[in-house]
Amino acid sequence: MFRIVLIVLAFEFSIGSEPEHVVSEFHDVLLSSMKSEAAFDERYAVLDEAVGKAFDVATITRISLGKSWREQSTEEQRGFSVLLRELIVATYTSRFSSFNDQRFELIEATEVRDGRWVVKTHLVKSDGGIVRLDYYFRDGFIFNVVADGVSDLSLRRADYASIIESGGLTGLRQSIRESIEEYRSSDAG
Repeated sequence: MFRIVLIVLAFEFSIGSEPEHVVSEFHDVLLSSMKSEAAFDERYAVLDEAVGKAFDVATITRISLGKSWREQSTEEQRGFSVLLRELIVATYTSRFSSFNDQRFELIEATEVRDGRWVVKTHLVKSDGGIVRLDYYFRDGFIFNVVADGVSDLSLRRADYASIIESGGLTGLRQSIRESIEEYRSSDAG
């Protein structure tokens, strides 16, 4: 017997959208994906589109790689951006894989300087526990997410610097690919 699950989402991010709307739409996609009970690859496809519309993956990649970014050709930079987008999508697909009455709450959106915003939200778990999620924007796109005070971008940059030091950019590419595969296989249960 086949069970076909269709995820139908209507969302449109447009350049210049208010940051709180971008975050709300992204949260709606996450919740729909969690509720869908779809397989990893189906949820991944939906979240890939949402990440592509909401996140500035090129900036995330540039900051994450630090000085190594400048040492690469344009083609290598694009390749790393594609790989990092795959990792971001796989991470969201794996971490937001099932629904247990969670909900997102928008707390506030504040312009911290010209064109730079922070949108503060909470993920409220079914037991009432709260995870603070702050989304940092630059030029209308998310470039950093801070969960309970911990910057994803800062962690990524520190981790990547360590991997590059020991294994170079080839080692980093391999490490990212392994992480993507771990997320994919952990969801196969």
